[in-house]
Amino acid sequence: MFKSRRARGIIAGLLIASLPAVVVATDVFTDVGDGNQFHDNINNIAGAGVTQGSPAGSDTYAPANVVTRGQMAAFLNRNGTRAAYSGNGADTPLAATVATELGSLDITPGSAAADTTNFVKADASFTVACTAATDGTCTVLVWLTDGTNLSRLATLTIAEGESENGSLTWAVEAPVTTPGTATTISLIAEMATDDSGSAAGEATAISVPYGADGGNTLAPAP
Repeated sequence: MFKSRRARGIIAGLLIASLPAVVVATDVFTDVGDGNQFHDNINNIAGAGVTQGSPAGSDTYAPANVVTRGQMAAFLNRNGTRAAYSGNGADTPLAATVATELGSLDITPGSAAADTTNFVKADASFTVACTAATDGTCTVLVWLTDGTNLSRLATLTIAEGESENGSLTWAVEAPVTTPGTATTISLIAEMATDDSGSAAGEATAISVPYGADGGNTLAPAP
């Protein structure tokens, strides 16, 4: 049980340790002014969707109130959905011009309000192999996608019987129409020519919109 001195503001301070630091100039809640020592922390987790105010959906935060175990679980759960992982764990056969999914993950960008623009940053590592090639080499394409947008293509030319490793990093806009809606990121591989091969890979993602207005601290990258 939390004692009265372990107030909501302290919980916000602990949670913010896992978030990128940003400078916030506006007040989200009417009872958290510039003079509050946790002002920026509270604004940031509000912008990230970790807190929804107290009462929920209100313009107040009640920074001096104690936190129940249930409220603490809600804070941690909303913050925890901002990271995701997926991988296929084994070689997956590849065929010419057939997009094959190596892994797919769901991540929930936080947002203090609907109709804000968020970002998801995804990183992937993969291994591709050339099993059989008509001219001695295979060309394999690998990319990340959210179903609409594509990352840059990783293009690997591999000798028959050989394999190569690669990686991708990608930041994509994830507009939020309804807070709590997940974005799906998939890692895709494809043989570019009429050859055969295999691939294995894994992907991780984090949601990175922080700030009082759901603003962004990471610009999209190819």
